[in-house]
Amino acid sequence: MVGTIIMSICIRYNIYNNGWGECEMRNVMVVGATNFIGFALCKQLIKKEVQVVGIAFTKSPNDQAEEKLMEIGRNAFFHFQEKQEPDDEFLETEFDVAYFCLEKEDVFVREEISSFQGIANKAKKVFFVLPVKSDVSRTKLQEIIKTENVHLVMYPSVFGPWQPDSEPIQQRIIEEISEEPLNDKLEVLQDNILYVDDLAEALLTLGERPNIGHSISLVNKEKKALEAIAKELNFTIIEKSNLDLKEDKQEEIEEVFYINSTISILEALSNQRKNTAKRLKLNL
Repeated sequence: MVGTIIMSICIRYNIYNNGWGECEMRNVMVVGATNFIGFALCKQLIKKEVQVVGIAFTKSPNDQAEEKLMEIGRNAFFHFQEKQEPDDEFLETEFDVAYFCLEKEDVFVREEISSFQGIANKAKKVFFVLPVKSDVSRTKLQEIIKTENVHLVMYPSVFGPWQPDSEPIQQRIIEEISEEPLNDKLEVLQDNILYVDDLAEALLTLGERPNIGHSISLVNKEKKALEAIAKELNFTIIEKSNLDLKEDKQEEIEEVFYINSTISILEALSNQRKNTAKRLKLNL
């Protein structure tokens, strides 16, 4: 088994002076730019004045894509492509980092991912950002994207603004602000959980670092975050039947990246409520 490097990172620390040497990102590609996590990442990159090219991962963008792009608006640091395959001009561009933000609604299709081989060849670093519960390993990714600069970043559950409506936390928030009867049988699997902006900031930090492992697991240092959310939103946490990673992933993990949240659970939920109310055109 590859030795696991345990590293505690406080993401409040300035990523441009992060103690790992100068490695500033200037030009980044985000595939899955209108996904839950990809969109949060794009906004963080724009805030840092990094040039971002955003691409939808699949041919059919999600229903909220247009709203998200309107939230960014016209911005000199952001260019979005609606079609799946990037224009030739971008295939000629060298990117500091290419992030592939894939979520559970994205079907892992070899043909779709291999269509971005040109980007991977032009990027100094390639990050595949996937749920820890997915079946994809770095070995499988490298069979498709045949470059050595591929990094697999695995994340646990995530909540925050623009969380998909299918997720239990978002369902509860919709019930609350719509004044619908609460589902008293709402249950959430026990899991580590991250606020989406903290996850995005961690991805920026990894992109800035000159030396990182090829397989990284992101973990919230606050182990009782889900319990705090459950208390605030009044739902039940149920134990998983198997909390361990699949054996092939466990063998691959080279680094565990601990994250200290930048805001409280109540502040994070308030942001999610406000975003949801705005989308549903309701007043809190």
